[in-house]
Amino acid sequence: MLVIKVCNQGNIWFFGKKSSDKNKAIAADKNVQLFFAHPAETNYLVVNGEAEIILDREKIKEL
Repeated sequence: MLVIKVCNQGNIWFFGKKSSDKNKAIAADKNVQLFFAHPAETNYLVVNGEAEIILDREKIKEL
């Protein structure tokens, strides 16, 4: 997955298919763990949080 936007509130936005396995997993358990890596620089980041599936057409257009 690719980060689309990180807003001032700290929300990290992604796009995904409605029927994806990831969305099914989020529907079952909103607790998520994101891993970011830049191996060439040996930089790694893990973010723990809660995910929400948003289907708002206006928000989709904004992003």
